[in-house]
Amino acid sequence: MSEERRSVLVTGGTRGIGAGIARAFARAGDRVVITGRDEERAREAAGNLPGVEWAVGDVSRAADCARIVEEVVERTGGLDVLCTNAGVFPSSPLATMTEAELDEVIGTNLKGTMLMVRAAMEALAASDQGRVVITSSITGPLTGYAGWSHYGATKAAQLGFMRSAALELAPRGVTVNAVMPGNVRTEGLAELGGGVPGAYAFGGASGAVGRGGGYRPGLPVPGRSGGLLHHRSGAGRGRRPGAARRARGPGRSVATVPAAQAGRS
Repeated sequence: MSEERRSVLVTGGTRGIGAGIARAFARAGDRVVITGRDEERAREAAGNLPGVEWAVGDVSRAADCARIVEEVVERTGGLDVLCTNAGVFPSSPLATMTEAELDEVIGTNLKGTMLMVRAAMEALAASDQGRVVITSSITGPLTGYAGWSHYGATKAAQLGFMRSAALELAPRGVTVNAVMPGNVRTEGLAELGGGVPGAYAFGGASGAVGRGGGYRPGLPVPGRSGGLLHHRSGAGRGRRPGAARRARGPGRSVATVPAAQAGRS
């Protein structure tokens, strides 16, 4: 596929950051397919994103991942960019967290990322510009929230997976990178009720962030993260495999996490 008209798959693209990612690629002229577990929501989301198609599947199931990739290749003629964005973040204190809650978060966020990348490997390798961009988070690798220990663990683990996967896929011409958004103004964040969780730990220090209802003023919107994902997927721009980049947020600069030394693309 040419850089001007790439084939892009965005998991968890029916709302929030995923919808922002899909919109950014579609505006650039790429052929985009979004996925979600709910058919009605996927169809509605694609209808609100001009030029975007949809597919239904659960990324925590290997068979669904394989089928989704097959559908994308059949519809678009290949696969150039995989954005593994599907994720869940139900608040659950460690003391009361159920095994089912833990399995859901690990299954979607971590297992789903790994299964989706594995399913897409051959198609991405067949492209002359195969790219994987993982939506991680500052929560886990850099910060912590009370009630999100399971979520933070999966987001930190995604970066460990990214570094090793980058080494395995680099010889096949496929780069694997990640972005680490902070709080983004999405439906999921709004559903938490209090806007942003109150206990925010950064670098060993805790403080109050966004206490009270509604969104914290100045929170970035999904389109900003979508634009960064689109930029990170660019072909021929010297992307270093195994690098994770922090998305810009209120009062925060962009930082790069030390990357696996897998060469340069």
